[in-house]
Amino acid sequence: MSYRTFPALLVGLVILIHGPVVLAADKEDDLLEKALRGNKNDMELFYEAMSRAELNTDEAWKTSALKLDLPYATLELDGGWIVPVVPAEYDEEEAAGRDLPEAPVISAVYVGPGRFNYTAPHETERWLMNYSLHDLTKKTWDEDGVAFELDGGAVLFFLKEWTERLEAGRQDGTIDKKSAAAAKRFWKARGDLFQGSVASAHHINTLSSRRMDHIMVDLPAKGLRGVPWLTYEFNPTEKEAVSLGVLKRWGLNRDSIRSWSLGSWFSPEQAGDKSDRELGYERTRIDHVDVDHYNLDMTVYRDPDTGYWGMRVQGTVDLEVLWDETPFIRLALMSFGENEWDPNGDPDIQKVSSSNRVRVKDVKLAGESLEFLHKGHQLLAMLPRNYKKGEKLQLEFDYQGLFIMTIKQPPPTTSLVDSGQVTSPAPSVINFRVPNNYPWYPQNGTSLNDSFTFDWKLKLPKPMIAATSGTLLAMEDDGTFNVHVIKETTPVTFPAILFGRFSVIENDPNYEEGQYKIRVYVHPGYEKGAQSFLDEAAGVISYYEALFGPYPFQELDLAQMPLGMGYAQAPAGIIQMDGLTYISKTDLANLFNWSDPTNLREAFIPHEIAHEWWGHKAGWGSTRDQWVSETFAEYASALYIEAREAKKSGDPADRSGYEDRKDRWGAVGRFGHTFKRTGPVWIGNSLGSRRQAAIYARGPLLLDMLRENFGREAVVKMMYAWCEYADQNDGLIVTEDLQMILEKVIPGVGFEEFMNKYIKGNEPLPDDPKIKQAEKAGRSKY
Repeated sequence: MSYRTFPALLVGLVILIHGPVVLAADKEDDLLEKALRGNKNDMELFYEAMSRAELNTDEAWKTSALKLDLPYATLELDGGWIVPVVPAEYDEEEAAGRDLPEAPVISAVYVGPGRFNYTAPHETERWLMNYSLHDLTKKTWDEDGVAFELDGGAVLFFLKEWTERLEAGRQDGTIDKKSAAAAKRFWKARGDLFQGSVASAHHINTLSSRRMDHIMVDLPAKGLRGVPWLTYEFNPTEKEAVSLGVLKRWGLNRDSIRSWSLGSWFSPEQAGDKSDRELGYERTRIDHVDVDHYNLDMTVYRDPDTGYWGMRVQGTVDLEVLWDETPFIRLALMSFGENEWDPNGDPDIQKVSSSNRVRVKDVKLAGESLEFLHKGHQLLAMLPRNYKKGEKLQLEFDYQGLFIMTIKQPPPTTSLVDSGQVTSPAPSVINFRVPNNYPWYPQNGTSLNDSFTFDWKLKLPKPMIAATSGTLLAMEDDGTFNVHVIKETTPVTFPAILFGRFSVIENDPNYEEGQYKIRVYVHPGYEKGAQSFLDEAAGVISYYEALFGPYPFQELDLAQMPLGMGYAQAPAGIIQMDGLTYISKTDLANLFNWSDPTNLREAFIPHEIAHEWWGHKAGWGSTRDQWVSETFAEYASALYIEAREAKKSGDPADRSGYEDRKDRWGAVGRFGHTFKRTGPVWIGNSLGSRRQAAIYARGPLLLDMLRENFGREAVVKMMYAWCEYADQNDGLIVTEDLQMILEKVIPGVGFEEFMNKYIKGNEPLPDDPKIKQAEKAGRSKY
């Protein structure tokens, strides 16, 4: 159970656009970069010229009425001024002796009246649009689309043919002061949010032989209270080319950004006559390159000036080229990160910062340094020639930064010690991790399902040790560091590292009997009960293997996070849980004055171990399919607890454990299910505050509904078949496969209506206590 979304993509992405938010380059950062790496290369100079573009009212032109026909939308400009944003001039000293291309205009501000009209392309996207607008405006929405007058103009970002269309009605003239001031106001408000991203997209377009007719329109909406700007994007190179959303600065901090998705979909040309299932697999397409294997040498250090922790990474990545005539390699790699976890932070707010930068020292191919650009969580490296589809290569890289996340916990109160009720307070917990919500190693930024194997050498300052993905082959002491030698031969998509001053308790498995190495990593002072974790984890694995097939890895690490984190997470072969999970209920009450009504241990352990099947053995193709991972893991937990309690009672028909777990999904409680708290599970990751109830409550209740109608064994067979199908398909499976699998497991029954109403829609469940309200809510059902 994770309260944070797994992000194997560029996790700095803003939901509504197809690229990271890249703020304008900071001059001080550039000076430091130059001092560290020397002169900038051609790619960096070209990118900077575009990303530092400035509004130029002297080159403004008057435009007659224009109508831009966009997929599912129209933008009408009634006539006014278009003010181009002109790229910065190259620095003469830096550009001397170089053959640099002319940097084109890729953005402009329109000042004048107009209107925008959009129709949701799919029923699920219609629901999401209405829900997000309701959340923003605090009004009821039940519309097929959104239409509004422009509030004085718009900010436009464009490539290729859209440049020509915008210049079609051009008339020479001199802009008036009022219009010029309006243009400057618009650009100041929004330009820095998108200019870097579009500059990066154009850079790729320039290097690639593929045409990118990209347009993004950022629209001030008149009459939509709570929606100051609405952003539409059409990028035909993306899997879902059309997206609509809202991007708002948070409070007075220009660098904190919050986003709402109003939907995304295939363009009509992309969709064609493809079936829903074919479109599901279109979303899984791996573009450009396929990552095969990593060999990483990682050294953790503490910066003496700031006290923050960082990592230097040197290594290689083996790649296979998927496009013909590929002139560059594009990978996701964080440009900066957050190096302290804020327990009071809002996970929906995207923090944009140039501090704690990750700096790439070198990228090589066959020992030769390549020209590269590292901006906006993206690493772009030029190849010495165009590579053909199917060719393989190995890139070397060297980078470092203060991106290790420090997770601190305040110590518990000592008043109980002073009063003599306990002999000593529970020790405080501090540990560290790689930032799972950022691409901390160079990875495929176009796909959630590009799996790979790896060899790691991880050096940690003594006495620290790490719980990690992979198999620990050796722990070596080189005097200063604890050196971990780790290997993973099962392809994975989400490896992780959590380290600190741990005590380790491990089992002694009988491999001939099919047992696995299990380790429990706890902070000193929390060893009490560790053996019970080993026993329970082994029991859960054994139970799931009987139902869903073999455990996919050779080892399992259970690691303690600080107390009060409020969540757990299950990367490949490692489970990191709230530190409270490792404390007895008595100690929780005595030391922390805290009760555990939900029983965190029971909530987390069977659920997180289930993710090794649902999330790893059976992955997901896109964010639309991630609900399966959480829903199936939670339902598998209920099956395990049902079997465990039935064994205790001696009654095979005892369903008390299952019913207790099911009660957690019901209407009682903060995350319980009613249609007023949930949304279509298919878009669970776009639901904001409703995500929890949708995928952890509504989803399992849908499986319970299948159980009530077709029996427990039918649901178990479906889950087994899902895992097997994914395993035979390199771990890849999509939501649309559920209908096919259900109709095979339960012959003679059609499940198309079930999919449309309950998976892709928010149809209330039969026992929803708000059923009457739902009937009045119309199609929106939020």
